[in-house]
Amino acid sequence: MSLSLPKNIFDAYNDAVDNLWARKITLVYPEIRQECPNCTFNGYKSNGVYKTGGPYPFEEGFPCPYCNGIGYKMIETTEDIYGRIYYNRKFWVDVGIPINVPTAEAQTVCKLTDLSKIQRCKYIIPQYYEGIAAYQNQTLVRITDYFPQGFAQNPVKYVVTLWATNV
Repeated sequence: MSLSLPKNIFDAYNDAVDNLWARKITLVYPEIRQECPNCTFNGYKSNGVYKTGGPYPFEEGFPCPYCNGIGYKMIETTEDIYGRIYYNRKFWVDVGIPINVPTAEAQTVCKLTDLSKIQRCKYIIPQYYEGIAAYQNQTLVRITDYFPQGFAQNPVKYVVTLWATNV
């Protein structure tokens, strides 16, 4: 015999989890090659010719001050998601199997809908409180695969991931 709970119980649970414990987590994706907006590019490097409307004018024949004459810039893209971050192992969410990863320093619990973003990211930057990023940015790299988490009747599922300091 299975126990059937009304959906509004899980709505209240999900809202409480999101409002009380969720923190902003910045995902940093691998760099992408972006053509320089300041100079013309011949397919291999900069031609040394200023592109009209570029942000930093320069004389023809000199290296572009924006890309240093390379013709492109490697740009990291970021995206923010919300999730719970645990640093103390005694508060880590039990995933159903014993996990012994000595290098793990943090555990995140995020919504399953964010899984593809978490898998694509190069590292994360936890955002603790407003303004603290000006003083310290901790970067964490993923060191384990994900573990699904959630109640069977809860329409919102979660994913648990372990992270270590980026060295």
